[in-house]
Amino acid sequence: MEELKFNDKYSVKPEEKRYYDFMVDVINKAPYSSKILYVGMRKNSSERWLYHAHRLPCSWIDILEVNLGNYAYIFNDVIPKYSKRVMVYHKSVEEVKSFSAYDLVIWEDGPEHLSRDAALAVMGRIVEGCKSFFIAGPDPKTSKGVHQKASPDNPNEEHKCVLDFFDEFSMFADIGHINDSIILWR
Repeated sequence: MEELKFNDKYSVKPEEKRYYDFMVDVINKAPYSSKILYVGMRKNSSERWLYHAHRLPCSWIDILEVNLGNYAYIFNDVIPKYSKRVMVYHKSVEEVKSFSAYDLVIWEDGPEHLSRDAALAVMGRIVEGCKSFFIAGPDPKTSKGVHQKASPDNPNEEHKCVLDFFDEFSMFADIGHINDSIILWR
């Protein structure tokens, strides 16, 4: 394992925690009255992050989901459990030209679904525009990091790039490995 840079703002190094526990730590460090963007919430995925984000005194939580079936699930089944402070949009993260309106962006298991150039461009806009972020995907050093074909019910599940470029953002954020994931956060 590569040497891990580590910030004092977390009590436990990420490799010593479970993935979602670490993501929740990042959420809980969000500034008071944050505006949060979550990218790519899949159907039947854990709502744990939303539960914790919803408990914050945040002003708004936006969700972007490109898959129409997942979007409908979130709109009809997830949002009613929370409040009117949660909105879901049927669009790709590539369409977001600036992330400066958000205090925290969570993009887990997503960059690998874009081309390498598109993922680098979006991550650059997130790093440039946000105070805090949690970006994660399959660790390129594990079998999860290889390309994955699209599924019949969701063509967006195809892995189009290997996330071997997170180090390009090491001047602006911390990089860690948990389970089979690589994580970039600030």
